[in-house]
Amino acid sequence: DQPHKPLNVWIYNLEDDRTELMRRLKAAVVHHKIDPAALSRVHIDSGRDRPFKIVRMDASGSFLTLPDYAAVKDQMRSHCIDLLIIDPFLRSHGVPENANEAQDEVMRLYAQIAEETNAGVLLVHHTKKGAIAGDMDSLRGGSTQGGGARAAFTLSPMGTDEAAKLGIPEHHRRLYVRVDDAKNNMAPPVASAEWLRLASVRLNNADAAYPSGDSVQVAEAWSPPAADEGMGEEDEAAALASLEAGLPDGERYSMRSQDG
Repeated sequence: DQPHKPLNVWIYNLEDDRTELMRRLKAAVVHHKIDPAALSRVHIDSGRDRPFKIVRMDASGSFLTLPDYAAVKDQMRSHCIDLLIIDPFLRSHGVPENANEAQDEVMRLYAQIAEETNAGVLLVHHTKKGAIAGDMDSLRGGSTQGGGARAAFTLSPMGTDEAAKLGIPEHHRRLYVRVDDAKNNMAPPVASAEWLRLASVRLNNADAAYPSGDSVQVAEAWSPPAADEGMGEEDEAAALASLEAGLPDGERYSMRSQDG
């Protein structure tokens, strides 16, 4: 659903430098034809410039809430932030990843940030090896991470079997990403996976020292082709006639799988 008003968004990326983040933002603006005036609502910070942690654990095992916890709330109120995005979640705290009690404390603090600032908080987290699309247990670390979230979604590259069924070449397969509902306490579950496709966007920033310039990937909505996509009336008539004719030995097709 679309928000009822334009939102102020704060992206705090704890991995990439600001130059990389601005390249991604420019690519999104170009590809999606976003009005540059809307960028006044987007605030971007890099953990390379200023690290960010809201809590850590001391030598005795006690939790220490850090100054960034109060500072982030002050900044959100000051700039009327509607959505805070932390990427990745792991670098925003200093407690054991697999300790449920510790992760519960981190999630409690983020829930408090959301409540006190009347904003949404989106935590981008890694999955473990062998992750399953739409499975809450695929989150890396303690299970209380998922328990403390109102909603959770998994992002998974298209599988080999899916690509074969959809006629997508293997070397293009990882450009397609499925979004699955892993948990949603406040809304009905999503009926089926949603898909994104990564499009390459040229930034037209080539110069004598860098003649190729930059190309940056941008996510766009994508829908798998329908089973009958590309079929004309003659194709449909031929398919129906083939079904009507049945098998060579005279057996008819059946809707019942147990009929063999």
